[in-house]
Amino acid sequence: MSSWKIRYSLVPGVENRYNYTFLLVAFICFIYISIIFVFDTIPSTKIVWNADETEPGHLKIGIVMIVTKETKPEYYEHAIQSVRCYCKIHGYEFVLAVDSDFNCSHKDKFFRRHCAAAKILPLYDAILFLDADIGIVNPNRKIEEYMENDIDVIFYDRFYNWEVMAGSYIARNTQYAVDLLNEFADYEFKLPKSFHGTDNGALHIFLAEKLFPHASIETDICKKVYAKSNGYEDLFTYEACVRAIFGAGTDFGKVRIKRKGTGWARDGWLTSMLWHPDIDFMFHGWKLNQLKETPSHGLTPNQMGRSQWFNPLSGPIDLSTCSPQNKTWSYDPRLRGNKEDILKSLRKFEEEIAVQQSDRKSIQIPHKTYLGILIVFTIIFCFFTYSPIPRSSRNTTQKFDSTNYEVPSERIGIVAVITNDTNIQAYEIALKSVECYAKVQGYSFILARDSEYKCQNKDKFFRRHCVVSKILSNYSTLLFLDADIGVVNPKKRIEEYLDDNIDITFYDRHFNFEVAMGSYILKNTPYAKQFFEEFAAYEGKLPNSVHGTDNGALHVFLAEKLFLHKKIEIDWCRKAYNHSKNFDDLATYEVCIRAIIGAHTDFGKGTGWVRDAWLTSGVWSPDRDFMLHGWKTKELTVAPTEAIQATEMSWSKWYNPFSGEIELAKCFPGNTTWSYNVKLIQDRKSVDAGLLEYEKKVSYNRIRQMGKIFELVNRKT
Repeated sequence: MSSWKIRYSLVPGVENRYNYTFLLVAFICFIYISIIFVFDTIPSTKIVWNADETEPGHLKIGIVMIVTKETKPEYYEHAIQSVRCYCKIHGYEFVLAVDSDFNCSHKDKFFRRHCAAAKILPLYDAILFLDADIGIVNPNRKIEEYMENDIDVIFYDRFYNWEVMAGSYIARNTQYAVDLLNEFADYEFKLPKSFHGTDNGALHIFLAEKLFPHASIETDICKKVYAKSNGYEDLFTYEACVRAIFGAGTDFGKVRIKRKGTGWARDGWLTSMLWHPDIDFMFHGWKLNQLKETPSHGLTPNQMGRSQWFNPLSGPIDLSTCSPQNKTWSYDPRLRGNKEDILKSLRKFEEEIAVQQSDRKSIQIPHKTYLGILIVFTIIFCFFTYSPIPRSSRNTTQKFDSTNYEVPSERIGIVAVITNDTNIQAYEIALKSVECYAKVQGYSFILARDSEYKCQNKDKFFRRHCVVSKILSNYSTLLFLDADIGVVNPKKRIEEYLDDNIDITFYDRHFNFEVAMGSYILKNTPYAKQFFEEFAAYEGKLPNSVHGTDNGALHVFLAEKLFLHKKIEIDWCRKAYNHSKNFDDLATYEVCIRAIIGAHTDFGKGTGWVRDAWLTSGVWSPDRDFMLHGWKTKELTVAPTEAIQATEMSWSKWYNPFSGEIELAKCFPGNTTWSYNVKLIQDRKSVDAGLLEYEKKVSYNRIRQMGKIFELVNRKT
């Protein structure tokens, strides 16, 4: 179960695509400093650590290297021998397999090895798959420390770019893991005719398709980029595209992707092969033809050539001395580095990667391929026969099957906050629909004047969240609504959006990249109360720029609150926020933040409860819609008499979905039959199609904003 206290629910869309992901070709560098610590050991006695007896683990674990018939083992002798000895120490089994022995039909050796790994996996409780050039530098670390019962496959992020590493992973013996490896191996047959990066390039789109089936529109865009790749620069752009879907998360169901510095291996050249037992476990890149003599002069933990390495051991490994009782290895003391210096160097390198990733400019693909993100809203509504809305002579009541009414088990309030200057008539239809809905479902409706709650905020938009935090203590749950949000479908209940593990639920706006600030659900918990007190106080941290008041501030506030490990990326987005001069800049900053959030919702299950009516010219479907936004009296327009198509219209006007005025006297528990203008009611398919057309435009604009991030961050004010 997710540990998040916050969810953002994604706005209505098609089928189960409930995600408003942000494909950002910027800012997906993953954090660095949580690096592995402790180590183990082997022959000789120059540097000695703990030699306590080590008992083999309870799990049968194999460490697997897969090579071709043509591979010369001596080419990887240092790496292979270090792994053999490590296995003897910890009671693991070492498997050096030839890929042609496993009846795998793959032509590409890099994909063929994953097919072989899938066939080896059932022989063990778990395997650690390693590239043949990965060696052990610190044998005290154990594989079990990286395993959890609920995770079947574990990858890690490469340190020197934003790739997920395909050359090493841990897999448990489960059907899910076996299937994943087989499916990944078979991705060879789906490779584009481009510079595809073989298995390491393909891994990214494969994982996106497998882990984010609801984000098929976004993955399709990344596929277009992948198909046009002509070199490593293009390949890295495609990978950045995919990593934006992943966002800042690490766990994706049964798959985990460990962040930079928290995996079991890294490239030694990043620090000129200097290492420290509190940081390092395995090194990648130990090829015999690239081994160089260690310099006699002092080394510093800076980058060296990628095609060379120094041997951290002082001599060859004597396998006859490798045992659980002997954990001491003999090291070259010249390569034993200072922990703080190594971390500082890795930190600096990670910052450089963040800059590079942010400078991945616009993705160049044909306009027609910019598919939007259409997000699901699975709502099926039913209506009674007695309507609180009188019917006009021209319209009829739309009736649906009735269901049993249940009194809410919790004290739930719906709150709208207005100022002393607000004319209630300006939102009459919206407010009446909400008040009637509250009566029908047994909720409390609170129309609060912000001046009555002793909130010190000068900005009315922040002040209202302070008010909400004060009202919250009177209810188990609150649904906060902008005053211009109205209920169009009273059958839906707030409880359907509640989760025992989620304190706060937001939703995505449908027409742009924003998390909406004009409506959210919060529970009466200390976390939720403190969250909104802090957010209301965020008014004092607003930059001197076009900041978008509370809706703009919410994004960086959420990032700071939820993604503490993404400080580098957040700082870059904050610079973009500080430099914002118009709404276009503001949108660029929000795209930046949304790349950090990625394709997650727990943020959890569920979809949003409200969307903007103008997206479909006021047309709605009882099978998908609940509330509509934008019901300002001065913008109310008479609906056309001719047929209305579910396409966008001006967002400064709306049509009344009801056939007459709402009579609050007829609003009572269980009465969910309202009288509608039937010209505005269509089936779900028609409404979904209209929303999809608009989402294509949103997707195109989002990609355009990606290309602006680097310029905005570095803009001189």
